[in-house]
Amino acid sequence: MVRLKKWYNIFIILSLSIITALLVYILYGDGKSGKVQLTQEEREWLDTYDGRIRIGADFDYVPMDFINQWNEHDGIAEDYFRLIERKLNIRFKRLNTESWKELLETAKKGDIEIIKCIVKTPERSEYLQFTQPYLEIPAVIVSRNDVKSDSLTLKDLAGKKTAVNDGYFMHEIIRNRYPGISIIPVKSNAELFEVISTGSVDFIISDMPSISYFVKKNGIANLKIAGYTGEMYKLAIAAGKDLAILNSILSKTVDSITEEEKERIESKWISVEYRRYLYSKGLFIAILAGITIVITIALIIGIWNKSLQLLVQKKTAELEKYKNSLEELVEERTKQLREANRELANALANVKTLTGLLPICSSCKKIRNDGGYWEQIELYISEHTNADFSHGLCPDCAEKLYPEYHKKK
Repeated sequence: MVRLKKWYNIFIILSLSIITALLVYILYGDGKSGKVQLTQEEREWLDTYDGRIRIGADFDYVPMDFINQWNEHDGIAEDYFRLIERKLNIRFKRLNTESWKELLETAKKGDIEIIKCIVKTPERSEYLQFTQPYLEIPAVIVSRNDVKSDSLTLKDLAGKKTAVNDGYFMHEIIRNRYPGISIIPVKSNAELFEVISTGSVDFIISDMPSISYFVKKNGIANLKIAGYTGEMYKLAIAAGKDLAILNSILSKTVDSITEEEKERIESKWISVEYRRYLYSKGLFIAILAGITIVITIALIIGIWNKSLQLLVQKKTAELEKYKNSLEELVEERTKQLREANRELANALANVKTLTGLLPICSSCKKIRNDGGYWEQIELYISEHTNADFSHGLCPDCAEKLYPEYHKKK
């Protein structure tokens, strides 16, 4: 019981700690203040290279990262970088390329310092270093409406013509893990949706924001989600391998972005209908917090009830034992009292026999008994008490009765 109580106390403390932490997160957010805490060295480095740090954009990854009709960077990633510029109080130099593969080659050569919307892969890690993801989106399998299944996986695409953006991380995954799929690389998102809607390929790999944009923009009505790849577009920022200080600055800045700031950016580009597919850290933690609190409370109640049950059983056993001991003691004391009463009654009876006036002869000393007869005093006493007599002669009587003997002596 002592051991159970010890573990119960430990569990209660841990449970309360978890609940407190989760409630703090729910009530006060993710703990980010929105401010970027840089070292003096990092601040001086930024001031030195203000306006000279070059960033590249994917020219047609709408709405994530693209070059708009005015030849400017645009999209979700661009809005994140404008926020980063405000947080750091600097300006970046934006450069354009003609394709995603060209952008990667430019980064390899060191002609740009930053790629602002990229997924980390083993191949890219050879020449880039990455921040933590600022947005995560599931990669899905898209087909025409004549495909009946809506639960396909990448394994089901073996032998099927499947279009992917040339050089995207899903291109690397399929090439390395699913050699049976017939890969059709395309240059842009616009080309990707064109080949699937016209029937040039069987499937394409894309994401929900891109699908939403192109379906609405072009009025495409013959496409559907045919399955899920099990992979995520974990969109992050990458800096050159030799720019550790820049990567540190960018990582701190991305980490400082609050859930409210993310909400404002994403709601501008992603419709409410499709935002349910995004993996929101805040929503996940809120759901996890709710589940954890419910489970914890249930466990606390269960353990508390069990401990009370054990305590009641223990106390009941102790009371039962005490009751039995008390009954034995009462029975023993009752026997003793009965015996004492019996002895007292006998004593009182004997005392009563010898109380009152006893008629005794003043000459022969005989006593008159209850029947009216005279008898020797020793016989009377023997009958009414437990006393016995032994006969003898006192000196006076001996002299009186046997004077001769007494004189000789």
